[in-house]
Amino acid sequence: MIQVNTHSAKTNLSALLMKVEKTGEQVTICRNGKPIARLSPVRRHGKAGKTAMAMQVIEKMTGRGTSNLSTDEIMALTRE
Repeated sequence: MIQVNTHSAKTNLSALLMKVEKTGEQVTICRNGKPIARLSPVRRHGKAGKTAMAMQVIEKMTGRGTSNLSTDEIMALTRE
């Protein structure tokens, strides 16, 4: 994880964003040596990612009485 001070973050924001995007590495922004914010990549689910997630849910739901599950309960299955 990269740590930068606020001045450096302001001066090099474009380069830091590019690094986060390309490498997935997080950047912690500090003021007086104390962390105050973090830049991190946004997780994107392409078609393959959505298919994999759906398969995980189906796999976890197999054999359970699932017809009465709420959306929240189904989403919880993806976190198990």
